Amino acid sequence: MRDALAIARIYARSMLTYRTRTLLSLLSTLVAIVPVYFVGVALRDFAQPAVAGQALDYFGYIVVGAIGTFVAAEAAGSIPSITGSYIASGMLEQLLATPARWPSVLTGVSLYGYAWVAARALLVLVAAWILGETVHWARVPEAALVFALLALAIVPFGLVAGACVVVVRSSLFVPQVAVMATTLFGAVYFPVSVLPPAVRPIGELLPFADALTAARRLLLLDAPFAAVVPLLVPIALWAAGGLCAGGVAFALALRQARRHGTLTQY
Repeated sequence: MRDALAIARIYARSMLTYRTRTLLSLLSTLVAIVPVYFVGVALRDFAQPAVAGQALDYFGYIVVGAIGTFVAAEAAGSIPSITGSYIASGMLEQLLATPARWPSVLTGVSLYGYAWVAARALLVLVAAWILGETVHWARVPEAALVFALLALAIVPFGLVAGACVVVVRSSLFVPQVAVMATTLFGAVYFPVSVLPPAVRPIGELLPFADALTAARRLLLLDAPFAAVVPLLVPIALWAAGGLCAGGVAFALALRQARRHGTLTQY
């Protein structure tokens, strides 16, 4: 963990030099919540019965769903993106030549992205609260734990995509497919229960819907953390199995690249 934090500190310093881009990203996140508010208000009467038990208002329902998409995009896309850019610059081979092991390297360069997701999520919640949505702020740390567990469940897709980048220099659209699947079937905009029967099992299988349900009940309904623990157990099992499989895939890809000497070839 010490190695990961040291790498994260160096990476964060380099990224924070882009102040204008950082400010514009925050402003775009803030502006984007306005159309979400109007959509939530327009569909409130129609959608409210379907989201009862997760939110008092449809606007709050899709706000938490939007935060979930932030997490999914970062968890699925950060590793292949960073791996590709570091291979092109030769940085990946240099980092792997240090005493830090590859899990620490990937964790370190990814931590800044998750911190950025947390900042955007907090900004979205504040904006939703200003627009009239009820947010139970005391539950924010518990909801953060839920989203962290969700990230761990989606990171395996990023590891597989990163392995593809190491071997064939392409993520093979694994991150895009993962984010699309979570958006369409993961209860971002509507509950899994309203999906057509033919695709409903996909939403029930993915860990995304349970995580968003838990986060919504915490943030919007002030449910105690103990009440959502049963929803988190399958996500933890998914994360444990997925991380093992994804870790093996990435380790094998690195072994092949080192054998062929292609870690610095783009």
